[in-house]
Amino acid sequence: MNPASTRHACAATAALVLAAWAPAPIQAGPGADAAVDDTAVDDAAATATATPAPTDAVTVEADAPRKKRRTKRRTKRSAVWRVDVEAGALAMAGALQGEAHRPGTAAVMQAEADARVDVTRGQWRLRVPIEASHRETQGASFDETGAAAGAALRWRHSARLRITAEGELSGVWRPDWPDPYQPAPTGGTMTTDRYSHLDRSVGATVALIPIKHHHARVAYEYTLVDYRQDPAFDAIEEPNHLVPSDHEQHALDLSWRYFGSGWKAGVGADLFVKQYFFAFARDAGTGYTHAGPGGAPPNPLQRLRGLEPSASVERTWLDDSLEIDLSYGYEIQQDTFEGYYSYRGHHPVAKLRWTVRRGHELSARAELRWRTYGPNAYAAGPSHPPLTYGDRRVDRRGVVSTGYRMNLGGGWSAVADGSITRRRTNFPSYEPGVFPASRAYDIDWNYDNWALLLGVEGRR
Repeated sequence: MNPASTRHACAATAALVLAAWAPAPIQAGPGADAAVDDTAVDDAAATATATPAPTDAVTVEADAPRKKRRTKRRTKRSAVWRVDVEAGALAMAGALQGEAHRPGTAAVMQAEADARVDVTRGQWRLRVPIEASHRETQGASFDETGAAAGAALRWRHSARLRITAEGELSGVWRPDWPDPYQPAPTGGTMTTDRYSHLDRSVGATVALIPIKHHHARVAYEYTLVDYRQDPAFDAIEEPNHLVPSDHEQHALDLSWRYFGSGWKAGVGADLFVKQYFFAFARDAGTGYTHAGPGGAPPNPLQRLRGLEPSASVERTWLDDSLEIDLSYGYEIQQDTFEGYYSYRGHHPVAKLRWTVRRGHELSARAELRWRTYGPNAYAAGPSHPPLTYGDRRVDRRGVVSTGYRMNLGGGWSAVADGSITRRRTNFPSYEPGVFPASRAYDIDWNYDNWALLLGVEGRR
C-alpha cells in the first residue's frame, strides 16, 4: 500500500472517531422570564412547548453507513437582570357634596402620583409600588393626604404556578375634619384628626392553573390598623365616646375562574376575622357595653367575622373594545358576642369599559349593598326610639361612578370622574337632647353625596 494513502486513511479514521465522541457546543439564548399578569396567566403560555436553543453539530461523511446518534439539546435559563419602571401623575379639580354622613359642599383640588419598579431575574420578580395623594377643599374641611409603599416578591415556578409574598405600609392623614360626635358650644361641630390612620399589612398569594383554562387563586392577608386618638378620648371615664377604631384583621380570598374565548366566569369567597382593640361588644337590642367607671364588668372587646361567597362573569365584544363585568356576592357578618352587628346582605356589582374610538375610553361602575340586620341588632326602649319603619334594622347603600379618558398624545390624557353615593336606613337619626338624650348629636344617617372632578394625567 502506498504510504501516503495509509496516512490519509488513518487521519480519516481518527477524524471520524473524534466527531462521534466530541459534544456539540451549546448556544444559550436570552431566555428571560416574561412578565406575567398577577391576576391571570395566559393558557397558551401554560401549554406551549419551549423551543430549544440551536446547536452547532459536527457532521462527517463516511462511505459506510452508521447508526444515527441522538444529540441532547439543553437550554440554559438566563441570569440577566431586567428593571422596568413606570410612573404617572394626575392633577384634578372639581367639587363634592358630603363625606359619608358629614354634610358640606366644597371645591376640590387633588393631586396624585405613583411609581412602580419591577426587578426581574429568571424565575423571580420584585415589584415595589409607591403612591402618594393630596386633596385640598374649600368650603368644607375634608383635606386629606395619603401615601403607600410596598414590596411584592414573586416566584414563578412555571406558567401554571406563581407564589407571591408581599407587604405594604400605608396611611391617610385627615386633619381638622368636622366631628359630629363633638358638637361645638357655639353651634356646628369641633374638628378632629381621629379619622387618620396608619395601616400595615403582610400576605401571600398562590395562583395556579391546575387544568387548562381553569385559574385558581388563594390569598391571605393580615392587616393592622392604627387610628389617631382624639385628645378628648378617655378610656377609663368615657370608654364609649370618641372610641378609636384600631383593629387587626385576618382575611382569606379564594377564587376559581374559567377563561373561555372572549369571556370569563368564576366563583369565589372572601372570609375575615376582625378584632377591635378599644371598642367593646354590645348587648343584644340595647347596645349597652357596661364599660365605664363602676358598675358591672364590661363586655369583651368587639369581634366580628364574615363570609361573602360570590359569582362573576365577564364578557368582551367588538375586538375587546367593549367589556362588561357582572358579579353578585352575599354578605354574611356575625357579631360573635350577642349579634348586635350581625347582618346579611346582597352585594351586586356591574362594571363597563368601552373604547368608544381610538384614544377615547369610557368606564362605569355600579355597586349596591343591601343589608338586613339580625333580630338582636336593635330594640326600642326608654333610650331607643323605634325604627323609622319595619321591624329589622336595614342599611341600603348604592354607588354609581363614571370616568372618561381621552388620549392627548405623548403619554398625556384628559380625564373626568364623577360619582353619586346614596344611603338609606331605618336607624333613627340622632337629635340633640332626644336621641341619645344625654348628647347634643345632630346626625342624619340618610345622605346623598356626589363628586365631579376634571383633570389631566401623564404616564411614562
